[in-house]
Amino acid sequence: MAGKFTPDLINDHYFQQAVSCPLKMNFMAGDESLFTEKPVYRQRNKLNLRDAVALRFSGIRNTSDSFRTAAEETSSWLRESDAVISGAVIIAGRLVTRIPILVKEGDRFVIIQIHGKLRKESERNIIDNADRKRTTATYLLKAAYRLEVLKRAYPEAEVSVQFYFPGTGFRASTDNLNRVSDYFKTKKKEKLADLNRLFSSVDATPGTLKVHASIPGSVSHSLFSEQPVKAVLDIISTTELPFPSADLSRHDGCRWCDFRKGQNDHPGCWQTYFVDETIKKPARHIHELVGHGNQSQSGNGVYFQEQAEIQDGLDSFDKMQKFGGPSITIQQRRNLQILQAGDHETPLLWIKPGIRKMDELEYPLHFIDFEAATYALPFKRGMRPYEPVYFQFSCHTLETSGIVHHTEWIDLDPHNPDPHIRFTDEISRIPGILHGTLIQFSPFERQGINNLINTFKKNSMLYPRQIEILETIRRGKNREYQHRFFDINELIRSYYYNCFLTKGLGLKQVFGAVKMWEKKYSNKESVCMANVRDFNETHEYDSAIFDGSSAMNAWISLKNGLLTPGEESFIPDLLSKYCTLDSYALLYLYKHLQKFGGMADGSDFVIFEGSLSK
Repeated sequence: MAGKFTPDLINDHYFQQAVSCPLKMNFMAGDESLFTEKPVYRQRNKLNLRDAVALRFSGIRNTSDSFRTAAEETSSWLRESDAVISGAVIIAGRLVTRIPILVKEGDRFVIIQIHGKLRKESERNIIDNADRKRTTATYLLKAAYRLEVLKRAYPEAEVSVQFYFPGTGFRASTDNLNRVSDYFKTKKKEKLADLNRLFSSVDATPGTLKVHASIPGSVSHSLFSEQPVKAVLDIISTTELPFPSADLSRHDGCRWCDFRKGQNDHPGCWQTYFVDETIKKPARHIHELVGHGNQSQSGNGVYFQEQAEIQDGLDSFDKMQKFGGPSITIQQRRNLQILQAGDHETPLLWIKPGIRKMDELEYPLHFIDFEAATYALPFKRGMRPYEPVYFQFSCHTLETSGIVHHTEWIDLDPHNPDPHIRFTDEISRIPGILHGTLIQFSPFERQGINNLINTFKKNSMLYPRQIEILETIRRGKNREYQHRFFDINELIRSYYYNCFLTKGLGLKQVFGAVKMWEKKYSNKESVCMANVRDFNETHEYDSAIFDGSSAMNAWISLKNGLLTPGEESFIPDLLSKYCTLDSYALLYLYKHLQKFGGMADGSDFVIFEGSLSK
């Protein structure tokens, strides 16, 4: 990297990342994704909010997806005395910014930013400082950068800034408010009126000017804190890369940094710029330790797990067992990570007798996963912003005989404002759904059933059948409501540990750890694939849809009418595989726990490397 300069153009994202830590520039240089012309689903949904606000401006013109073409269009339109531009691209030297909406009236420019965060009607209609909210400071820093680029390109301009936010008190009076592009086909006054009511403007000029003159420490590295945007940009745009690390140290922002750890075969920031030859396991950072205390330890110069302090004197697994209670605590898990990083003896598997709570489950077992979406623009009349919409489920049903049935459903109708009716009908068709136990990971599915019932009860005369179906599913034919659902996550948190469980206790982390354990230490790599048909044999999450957020945004893009024809052909399959893998993961975890649970009969069950003890 020696002798390499910053990219030909520096955009908003590059600037904000560089301000948060200048070492990030060494990893962003040459990253073509900074100027991706086809935005990912989340970004498309954000641009849909921009388009919703843009409808209120008459004569507004939209720029092209290509930022270079958009820059030419913007430059041409700004030669006119008045202009309103959606997606305006301003280039000043090596600096480029894409402004959501730019209004020009003579020499007066207005930068308009649209943010999805809900704002109360009682809040002030002016933002005059960054206050203590990091989110507000981030919004203002982005606006301050845009102001600087605009002033460099048009030095005589008088610039003001407005932020638009959706309001908490809004309730939609029309269906499909989210499909902003449909307005141009229908020209429905009700939709325009709703969108105008939904968003309210706030004068952010005073706050932007303050951040422009002095960048807050809450969103900047100490090297740039309290400096003006102009001075920081001069440093960023003229520094030869790699940015010198000799005068920089690890800091609090490292814990959130995507570049801290290496990816694939590429070394991360710490491995590159903060080499410590005494550390045996440099990939195990203090920030990945579960529980509390990481921030205070890193603040005292402890950056690696093998350097961390053992709490409560439990510096061996024998002591943890001797002085431990009926469950495995977060502090014990933390200590096990520290011991493991220091090459001390730790168990391959540790199961507490409480795991036998599984014996109370009543067959058939329904391993069920819901997907829900929240969006600022309501889908259905009467909805509020960010009201949850349940758009997909997957359920693997395990009978006493060992036979597995898979049932799934996803809403793929972009014009259907209310998927909940069909969702309810489809979930009622799961084999044996009124009997047995519903197994979930966290209380999300139980809460989803409750939310759906409450939603239908708002118009109970219209939905008596749906209410009856869901209340019967919630109660079950033979079980009390409070015993109908079983959270397997609580079981794992309290009574289960394996040596690969070092990245958190979420479903994907636990599933990955158990899969690794089975592959390395079990005679059979798969513990429960029999009778599961038509399923991706790799059992991996697709890179395009890998978590609930990416699934949600892909589905919202479908509902917003923002998918290309090619995406419309494969997104449903990716969404199906994603949700299916989540419910399958629950079944997989259950089978794994069932295999060893019976061995923890009255005492701990422990497996060490090369030995089996109890």
